[in-house]
Amino acid sequence: MELERNKKKCVIYGAGEFGKRLYEFFSQHDIKISYFCQTDKDERTELYNIPLISLDELINIKELKSVFIAINDIEISSRIKFKLANLLTEYDEILECGDFIKTHLPESGSNRQCILCRSKVRDFLPGGRILDIYDKRNIIGDGFREKCYCPICSSTDRERWCFEVIKRHTKILETQCTVLHIAPEDGIRNRILHNELCDYYSGGINKKSAGNIVDVTNIQYRDNFFDYIIMNDVLDKIIDIKRTIRELKRVLKKDGKIIMSFPICMDFATDENRLCSIEKKLQNLGHIKRVRLFGYDYLSQLDQMGICAEAHIPKKEYTDDAIDKFGFTYNDIVLICTQKSI
Repeated sequence: MELERNKKKCVIYGAGEFGKRLYEFFSQHDIKISYFCQTDKDERTELYNIPLISLDELINIKELKSVFIAINDIEISSRIKFKLANLLTEYDEILECGDFIKTHLPESGSNRQCILCRSKVRDFLPGGRILDIYDKRNIIGDGFREKCYCPICSSTDRERWCFEVIKRHTKILETQCTVLHIAPEDGIRNRILHNELCDYYSGGINKKSAGNIVDVTNIQYRDNFFDYIIMNDVLDKIIDIKRTIRELKRVLKKDGKIIMSFPICMDFATDENRLCSIEKKLQNLGHIKRVRLFGYDYLSQLDQMGICAEAHIPKKEYTDDAIDKFGFTYNDIVLICTQKSI
């Protein structure tokens, strides 16, 4: 259930290790905690400068409340929830968080953190497609990865790396600019929208995932309009790639930048297979919607279409400890592209 943060007081029931871990999580997400609560209150009157109250004091609070039970022992947590259900109003929320804390929130001192949702996490979760092609070919940006998903926001390793490249190598997050984001990832979109100076447009093949329907082979915006275009995991699925690149260049300002990525097989040259069966696509390209699998010649492929691309790779820019901390993939590739001078 989504919190009505403006209407309800948020209370963490439990002032031990689990309560502290939940508080740190809420702080990272700008959720204000009004009270900590304990059944048997000790000598403390506050925690993190937040009032620490007793159960009786909690019951006497008249405002609507969301109470988060942060207790490790599931039996004790269930008893507290049952007791609160009989003492609070039907409009108050009561949520048991022990399993969530245990599974997703790290103990103090954890070294891993998602740069998109800014959560500290115990570890990143495995994910990605498991197909024979990924055992046979060295494909970057696709296939099964041990540390793929953030357990809190579900961002992928590539989304996190793309955002890191945006943060370090562009001015999208801090200056006045116009941005087109094709097939937008929620985590990246939400962080960009924090910049009130950014004139942000999202586009895709349907309005469920983007604000506007945008056909990348026939973009509806005027020439020289965007400072930046972000487009991840799209170019490998577009049949008319040359027309797409022409359209991206047309709507991009002359000094603008395209931030893009796509799966790359470093064992072979680019493989285009547009008309084969679904079975053959899975076998040769790894995805039923893919019409090409970019190879080690990906930079020259873009160069021939008038795009200068600079590859950003975690292992070339970060230490192993930092890559592990932020859940990047060592050899992932995100490109910052500019138009070739005529």
